[in-house]
Amino acid sequence: MAGGSPDSSERNVSAETAPEPNAPTAPDTGADTGAASRPTDASADEPPSEENAEPAPDPMPEPDSGTGTPSEPEPEAEAEPEPEAGTDDAPEPDVEADADADAEDTSAPDADTEDTPDPDTDTNTEDASTPEPTPAADPEPEPNSTPEPEPTSHFVPLKPLDEPRGERVAEPVGAEDEGRPAPEPLGLFADVTVVSAAARWRAAARRPLVWAPLVVVLVVMVAFVVARVTRPLPAPVLSQEVAKGYTFPGSYRVPWPAGGQGAAEVVGVGSLGGTGAGTPVPTASTAKVMTAYVVLKDHPLRGGDQGPRITVDELAEKQATAPGESTVYLTKGQVFTEYQMLQMLMLNSGNNVARLLARWDGGGDQRAFVAKMNAEAKALGMADTVYTDPSGLDATTRSTPADQVRLAGEVMRDDVFRRIVATTDATVDGLAQPLSNTNTLLRQDPGVKGIKTGNSSAAHGAFVWAAYRTVAGRPWLVLGALMEQRSPLKGVDSTEDLRTALANSKAVIDSIGDHLTAATVVKKGQVVGDLDDGMGGRVAVVAASDLTVAGWPGLELRVSVDAGRVPLPHSAKAGTRVGTITVGTGSAAHRVPAQLAADLHAPSFGTRLFGTG
Repeated sequence: MAGGSPDSSERNVSAETAPEPNAPTAPDTGADTGAASRPTDASADEPPSEENAEPAPDPMPEPDSGTGTPSEPEPEAEAEPEPEAGTDDAPEPDVEADADADAEDTSAPDADTEDTPDPDTDTNTEDASTPEPTPAADPEPEPNSTPEPEPTSHFVPLKPLDEPRGERVAEPVGAEDEGRPAPEPLGLFADVTVVSAAARWRAAARRPLVWAPLVVVLVVMVAFVVARVTRPLPAPVLSQEVAKGYTFPGSYRVPWPAGGQGAAEVVGVGSLGGTGAGTPVPTASTAKVMTAYVVLKDHPLRGGDQGPRITVDELAEKQATAPGESTVYLTKGQVFTEYQMLQMLMLNSGNNVARLLARWDGGGDQRAFVAKMNAEAKALGMADTVYTDPSGLDATTRSTPADQVRLAGEVMRDDVFRRIVATTDATVDGLAQPLSNTNTLLRQDPGVKGIKTGNSSAAHGAFVWAAYRTVAGRPWLVLGALMEQRSPLKGVDSTEDLRTALANSKAVIDSIGDHLTAATVVKKGQVVGDLDDGMGGRVAVVAASDLTVAGWPGLELRVSVDAGRVPLPHSAKAGTRVGTITVGTGSAAHRVPAQLAADLHAPSFGTRLFGTG
């Protein structure tokens, strides 16, 4: 209120001079100007309900010491000191007390709301839920009214009475704490510490639940990265870009003789095919090629070595004069070197020398040596060849031109053998006459370098040859064999059949040499493929040098680029060999290295992580 009600001034005075709790204060006549008269129909022990909380003006105001001004009713539970007796007028509102009250009660509810109980209030006060009556306008006191006597004592219950309570109105937030004193600093700190510790504990308990999914995702991502980066790299792949075949332009057919059988090939190029039935026939002295092959394999010679010394036995001397055979005159007790014996075998084609070498190599048993001959034939793939004697005189020693060409290609690898069969004449100490090679083509064609002639009544004329032809500045070895060659002359012996075999062989050798040509299938630096590292990187692969081969019109050659068995690198410098370029197949194949055209870099971290390999 603007001027301050008597009730508020009385509260201020009461707050300053409040007696100890439970100490009854005697009313003073005319001093209780702020006490409200109580309804006559209400008990002093029962507070008014909320429905009847609004007070009415007291028709019987308390007598004052002369003023007669009524005062607002007060709650029963609050005993306030009466003003001093003898005052004639009602106490005027104290401005200073009002200001203090206003400062203390700024958060107090309005007069039409319930009063909030003060924690410091005397225990004789009634339930804090009893609302304070709203002050009404002060009625004018009736003259000569007799004041109602006031009780001089108060009933103090030992415990709250079980009284019916009206419907409570929700108090404003924080209203219950308005009148409480501020907590002690240490207590407040303890409360905050306890609350903070509990909050931290609850937060710590919830923290794993919050971070667990993130940690799982992070672990999965790290595991993924590690697995991708450290996984084994895929093996690089060498692919071929150059054509997989080459065909010499034109066509060619070998001029084979009309009769008999034949076969030929160019070493390092391929087979020229053959003629005839290709069935096994008697070999005659061409069988001595296998005899020399077995002896040199069992007792190899190197360079100018002459080899072990061999003594002529009585049987070799006796067979030297056998009629109808090609022999070398030997005497029992003579000693010759292995090399000299091979010269007698291949140049003069001595049958008795072939048998002597068989006994020497076979430990005195010629049949053991023949078994070796057949074993070697099988090992070389000569499936149509059978040997029954070391000289070839027996008609049961049989073979085919193709098998003889196969054997010639193998035995011509031996330097000593090549030197012997290319010799036209030789002088051997201990022999009455010099040796003369039966291969007359050695004297006719400098390109012819062997190998062995043969003739017999069963085999007719036979010749296995080796001749070189130079193409594009390189010599190429042509191997061939003609068997069952017959002379056109009637009534002649096998010597004429041998001449026919030599003549026909010369015609075939010359024709093949005339049609041999060279072609550079792959040039140096030509891209022949590329190397894929399996992670998206590619580097071109080129030929390290020219690859030139010989051939004849119509010849088809296979071309391949292969890494072989060497593991391909994931990083390498330009020029590193990563494969082989091959033209041809088998023994006819020619090869040059394939190398990187540029540096091959190892896959980067990003390529390892995001690569598709």
